Amino acid sequence: MLYIAAEGGAGIKNRLAAIKKDRPELANANFYLLPTGIDLHSVGDAQAVCEIIPCKKLVLVLVDTLARCMGAGDENTAKDMAQFVNNCDIIRKATGAHVMVIHHTGKDEERGARGSSALRAAADNEIQVTAKGEIVSRKQRDQEAPPPLFFKLRTVFLGDDEDGDPVTSAIVDGTTKPNSDLISLSGQNAAALRALDEAIDAHGKKVNGDLYPKDRDGVTLDQWRGCCDRVRLTRGVSESAARTAFGRAKSKLIQANKIFVLDNYVWRLS
Repeated sequence: MLYIAAEGGAGIKNRLAAIKKDRPELANANFYLLPTGIDLHSVGDAQAVCEIIPCKKLVLVLVDTLARCMGAGDENTAKDMAQFVNNCDIIRKATGAHVMVIHHTGKDEERGARGSSALRAAADNEIQVTAKGEIVSRKQRDQEAPPPLFFKLRTVFLGDDEDGDPVTSAIVDGTTKPNSDLISLSGQNAAALRALDEAIDAHGKKVNGDLYPKDRDGVTLDQWRGCCDRVRLTRGVSESAARTAFGRAKSKLIQANKIFVLDNYVWRLS
C-alpha cells in the first residue's frame, strides 16, 4: 500500500504509531508513506509517483485528500476533475493497484461528495464514512451494494512529549451498531465515554441491588477512573488535575444522559 498523506501529514506518524502499538502484527506490513501533497491535475506528478514506488505489486494507492492533490485545478469543473481522474488512471495502470481517493462531502452529507459529478461518474465504488460512525456504500459499479458497517474510535496513549504532556492518537474498532452517542460529545468527554466502554469490556459485571440496573454490566468509579487516567483527560500531570478532569467529564456525561452513577458504581446508558 502507498499512502499519499497530503492532508494531516504531520499527524499520520502518530496514527501509524498507535496502530503498531495496538496491532504489532501489522508493523511489518508492505506499507509506504508519502507525507506530502502532489499535483494530480497537471502532467508530471502522477508519472513521478509511479517511478518512485519501490514495489510495483501494490494493491492499494490511497490519495488523502483530493483537494490537497488537485494543484491549481478546480474540483467544481468537469474538465479539471477529468484530468485528475486521468492521472489516477496512470497510477492504476502502472501499479495494478486500486486507487482510493479520500474526498469531503459538502455541508449537506446527504448530497454526497462536493464538486463536479465527473468524479462519481468515473468511480467504480463510492463509500461514505459518516459522522455517526457508519460506513455506507453509495455506488457499486459491478456488484450489489453491501450492508453498512459501523465503527468507533479508541484512544491510544503513545507517551509523553518533551514537556511532559501526553501524546495520544486513535485507532478504529469495528462495532455492530452506530456509535451515535458520541455525536454530541467531543474532546475529554468523548474520551471518557470511550474509556468507560473499555472499562466495562475489561471489568464489567452485574451488581446486585434493587436500585441497580439488572440488564447491563457496571464498573466501579475507580475502574473507570483507571481507564481515563491511561488515556489522559488533561495535560496536567498532577493528581488534582486528573481528578478534576475526571469529575468534569463524569458530570457532563450524567447531564447528557449517557451514564448512570449510583454509590460507587457507573453504568453506560443506551
